Amino acid sequence: MATSAAQEDGTIKELLAQNTAYKKIARKVGRNFDQTLKDRINDLREQDRQSKSQASLKKKFQEQNQPDPPTQQHNLNHIQAPKQKDDDDEYVALHEGTHKGEHVVLKAFCILGDRAVSHRAQNEKNALKQLTKRGYQHAPQFIVAFTKPFDGLVCRSESYVVMTKVPGMPLWRLRRDDEKLGDTREVEDAFAIAIADVHRREVDNGSHYDDNIMWDPEQRK
Repeated sequence: MATSAAQEDGTIKELLAQNTAYKKIARKVGRNFDQTLKDRINDLREQDRQSKSQASLKKKFQEQNQPDPPTQQHNLNHIQAPKQKDDDDEYVALHEGTHKGEHVVLKAFCILGDRAVSHRAQNEKNALKQLTKRGYQHAPQFIVAFTKPFDGLVCRSESYVVMTKVPGMPLWRLRRDDEKLGDTREVEDAFAIAIADVHRREVDNGSHYDDNIMWDPEQRK
């Protein structure tokens, strides 16, 4: 009987020990589960915050980039074949012409995809407006911008930005004629002054290519 009682007592102790171990494991699992749940809730809150922030930025961008109302004062006599530049789902064509007797450049942004608005045209218009408003002398002056819808299979719509024609020739063309180009340091200094002036007017221009830089050999500017 004594041996049996001892065995029973030992068995009970083992069961109690096992039960205590199970409780410890359960508490640990519970803490881990609670932490995982908290992390998941925090993740969802962060995703919701980012989603609201992105929606707010999108709404602000749309408000700032509303297209100008259509205008009837954009009759242009094209005198130069367009220069096409492929870029994602739209291309840009440049035309030289006249507008109200003044030599101008018309920049056409043709959208090849499903979008109804050209963001590049909006950026171009906003930058030129800002520079024109602040009296910048090293870039074309903004004249007008408008959009025309199309029913064709290629372009859904075209956005146009009309600006004054600055004197000179594209730098890439002048590079072929060292005599016309002259001292390249003079060109570099003038370009540095122009870019610094752009930044002072809170406009950032990242398209510093030879075909976007005009230089007048006669006026040296």
